[in-house]
Amino acid sequence: MAAIKTGTIRRPYMAMVAGWLSTLFIYSAMAQSGNPPFPAIIPLPVKVHPATGAFSINKATVIVCQDSTLAKTATLLNLYVSAHTGRPLAVKTHAGHNIILVKIDTLQVTMPEGYSLLIDKQHIVLTAHDAAGVVYGIQTLRQLWKQQADKTLSVAGCSINDYPRFGYRGMALDVSRHLFPVSFIKKYIDLLAFYKFNTFHWHLTDDQGWRIEIKQYPRLQSVAAWRSQTLIGHKKELPHHFDGKRYGGYYSQQEIIDVIRFAATRNITIIPEIEMPGHALAALAAYPALGCTGGPYNTATFWGVFDDVYCAGNDSTFTFLEHVLDEVIQLFPSKYIHIGGDECPKTRWKACPKCQQRMKALSLKDEQALQSYFIQRIEHYVNDKGRNIIGWDEILEGGLAPNATVMSWRGQEGGLAAARQQHNAIMTPESHLYFDYYQSLYPDEPVAAGGYTPLAKVYAYEPVADSVDATLRSYIKGVEGQAWSEYFTDAVKAEYMIFPRALALAELAWTPASMRNYPNFLHRLRQQRRLLKQLRVRSASNYERMFKPRVTPHKAIGARVTLHTKPIERFNPGAGALVNGITGTHRYNDNQWLGFSGVNLEAVIDLGAGKTIHTIGMNFLNYHWQRMWAPVVLEVFVSTDSLHFTKVYRQEQFPVNGINTIRAQIEPVKARYVKVKGVNKGIIPMGEYGAGGNALLLIDEIKID
Repeated sequence: MAAIKTGTIRRPYMAMVAGWLSTLFIYSAMAQSGNPPFPAIIPLPVKVHPATGAFSINKATVIVCQDSTLAKTATLLNLYVSAHTGRPLAVKTHAGHNIILVKIDTLQVTMPEGYSLLIDKQHIVLTAHDAAGVVYGIQTLRQLWKQQADKTLSVAGCSINDYPRFGYRGMALDVSRHLFPVSFIKKYIDLLAFYKFNTFHWHLTDDQGWRIEIKQYPRLQSVAAWRSQTLIGHKKELPHHFDGKRYGGYYSQQEIIDVIRFAATRNITIIPEIEMPGHALAALAAYPALGCTGGPYNTATFWGVFDDVYCAGNDSTFTFLEHVLDEVIQLFPSKYIHIGGDECPKTRWKACPKCQQRMKALSLKDEQALQSYFIQRIEHYVNDKGRNIIGWDEILEGGLAPNATVMSWRGQEGGLAAARQQHNAIMTPESHLYFDYYQSLYPDEPVAAGGYTPLAKVYAYEPVADSVDATLRSYIKGVEGQAWSEYFTDAVKAEYMIFPRALALAELAWTPASMRNYPNFLHRLRQQRRLLKQLRVRSASNYERMFKPRVTPHKAIGARVTLHTKPIERFNPGAGALVNGITGTHRYNDNQWLGFSGVNLEAVIDLGAGKTIHTIGMNFLNYHWQRMWAPVVLEVFVSTDSLHFTKVYRQEQFPVNGINTIRAQIEPVKARYVKVKGVNKGIIPMGEYGAGGNALLLIDEIKID
């Protein structure tokens, strides 16, 4: 390892190293002293100082709350204690010893949501800045205590001072594609609180189902909440297969009130999402007059983006949405109402006389401006009700609504663009925080949306990188993980996909960046297995497995590859991936495929010396439901001097839905250079998924023998 001059090390790096060393020192000191290892807390607190001895929570222990406003918090603590001991503790306003003292002191604990814990043999003192801090101190206690054989709880001696890095720490759950029972929603919320999240983003409506009772519109319950059947397998697989079973349901307003109360005691704010103007098929099925064509429409039975959206030229659309929002706002006390705003095709608007008339009357230059009008009109209504909107980063298109917060899912740029306009942003990039993506490359992983987001990638995400201008940082309010449920067929699958990745997100949301250390996190996560098992969380246990792909030798392995055009960021492992001997899989999440959006492929392989060639192979992906199209024409050329090329192969038909495996047998020829040219489909034609957008051409492993 090369020596590093200390004068060249940047301060953030030095701070990070100091944080790592401090954490490691605490654990190593405990081991050397002969004391048992200190409990593994996630997220890692800001300051932890272990001490000798332990406090025993037994039947004589008393919870002392000097402030009557903390009565609900004492009830929550008793709920958790009695789950282990079988009995609640007495609650008093004063007592001498063997006590758990809970208090608020803003002078002692200055940071919002912060808390301190002092634990010795005589007592536990939990001091917090506010009620939220009390809840988080209780959650840390839950991670510290261990149940004994006599059903008492032993709590390791220590002092902890702690507070969050970000004020917004969220996890979402989509219940439109698959509906989860209230019991699971409560379990999920309790788990979020356990790991110090403070926001539950409840995605309640989409094309595949409307899940919230709206009393003024009963057909949302009888029609929009149901679909005729559900897709089996992945949407990329053709032909599509369905289960033939009617599916649906919704949460009654009373159930929602119950869940909101449950969440509030755990300092979890619930933000409801009512999708608009796109992802509206379920609502249109119930009230077809809200669409541009008048229908008929059907609740979607498979996953994707659909052309039929709310009509932006029809005033009845806004009347409907305002009435829906009236009931939503009455139910949910949250400051924010999420209105979606993403993936809204403009196909129907372009052909709709009412939408075009609206554009003309308002002098709107295009359909993106019409979407901006739509969002701003809704925002004005929500603002008049004393609330603010959150929308996906597409709400930036055509002009951002005045008071909107942007949830940046297509990368960092949407959030930064909002910050430049002095708007708040929540970072939730698909690349790192979408937990419907595969978490390992093992072939036996259950079907998922796509992509590859292992635990380490989640943990490595940095919402406010050093490169972010200091003037923008105050607008980045926090982070959120996404749990889209297209392939979450039940609660077991949801837990498997969300945990433990949500724990990695919890730590990056709470713990100072300088203290994060992945090996140390893994050490604590292994110890957390006991807690997860106690909480009956069926999490993935394969986060430490290393998958070694098979390498197939051929003459081009390691050859120099020159690309005429650059692949898109999502599919750009480097040109060398074309000749590394590893074949990309049908899941295309293994960092092997090169992807070209709307442009042609041209790659030249330099074998280093003249070699006799008789077979040239390669693979192309053909998944139209993923916007992936095999080339219109494939041509292969050879050369001895890189100047004069001779065509040796041409193919125009690629019939396989999936991986089209090309193994071109040619007359043996001596060549040093091989050129592969693939003509991109270009613009996806009308009637196909993603019509009007760029087709993706994906290629992997050019095998030459």
